[in-house]
Amino acid sequence: PRTVLLVGLGGCSQVHFLLKALPDCAIDVVEIRQQVIDLSREFFFLPRSDKHLRIFHASGSDFMKDRAHPGSYDMILVDAFDESGPAASLLEKDFLSACRNRLNQGGVFVMNLWNSPGYDFPARYNTICEAFYGNVLKLLLAESYQNAIVFGFKDSETCRNLPDYRRGARDLQAKHGINFPRYLKQLY
Repeated sequence: PRTVLLVGLGGCSQVHFLLKALPDCAIDVVEIRQQVIDLSREFFFLPRSDKHLRIFHASGSDFMKDRAHPGSYDMILVDAFDESGPAASLLEKDFLSACRNRLNQGGVFVMNLWNSPGYDFPARYNTICEAFYGNVLKLLLAESYQNAIVFGFKDSETCRNLPDYRRGARDLQAKHGINFPRYLKQLY
């Protein structure tokens, strides 16, 4: 990807990974809590200035509606939690549809969710399916109830060509030391 939007800053691990793995990528980060931005700069080495990184203090849903930020993205990563779990406003169909509309052709949306009995993952997954016209995949990371990663695709061709990604998964594994072939197999 050449352009990435990350909704939710957290402890900056995704930002650091993206800056290292994609050194020429333009990365926008949206974080609702100024305190998280400040703590990330103080304790998690969030760069104060980097020509490839822009930090926006806003809610993800407001950012997606804001005409002042009309950009589009090759990838949108949503990893935003509040005190009760994944941020509820980011699970609404309007936000999810806005994400799909802000993706470039061939773009990918990725959301970190919970898969637990009290959370109703199937309902959340169905809402994402509706917003992305069924062009979605899910990756359940364990047999027990844990995190689940949901992928939404701007177009159906990207979603349907998973076998073509085997070589890329092996290359990424060699480069980053992450078992991408295993995750690709689980998606497939």
